[in-house]
Amino acid sequence: MDIITPSCEIQRGDPTVSALRISTLLVLKHFRGTTDNILGRREVFNECITDAGRDYLIDAFTSTDYKPSLFNWHDFGCSSAAESTGDTALITPTSEARVLGTQSQPASNQYRTVGLVTFTTNFNINEHGLFNQEAKPGGTLLDRTMFGTLTVVKGDSIQGTFTLKVNSGG
Repeated sequence: MDIITPSCEIQRGDPTVSALRISTLLVLKHFRGTTDNILGRREVFNECITDAGRDYLIDAFTSTDYKPSLFNWHDFGCSSAAESTGDTALITPTSEARVLGTQSQPASNQYRTVGLVTFTTNFNINEHGLFNQEAKPGGTLLDRTMFGTLTVVKGDSIQGTFTLKVNSGG
């Protein structure tokens, strides 16, 4: 199992002020053929919640037009460019359709979505994005996560399990 450390800059405020702590975890499983044949597993911690994703979540407090539960569309791409809070899309998305994840709440402070993409052609996959709509291009990118290359061939699948954890401050 590969564990990848964060590369997106985390800004910290005054340590004496109570604040929410948000962390993310993306678990990737690479399958050849069927989900019984796993080629590899990776965990990537605390990558990059985007400014656009943050703004969307904040706007949800004041408008019923914003629905955080829509952040359930998984997409994969081929770019090796580092994450940035200014990202609004994957840098090099594949031609595969975004897939709708299965949502859950494994603990009172966690949101989880699991999406499985089956590839119809060969790619070197390096990035995952979580969006609030199916249509490409478009939608708001909540999180963009980079990881070491996963080389997929036609018929391979990658399952992305994205977990957002919010701990109260104090």
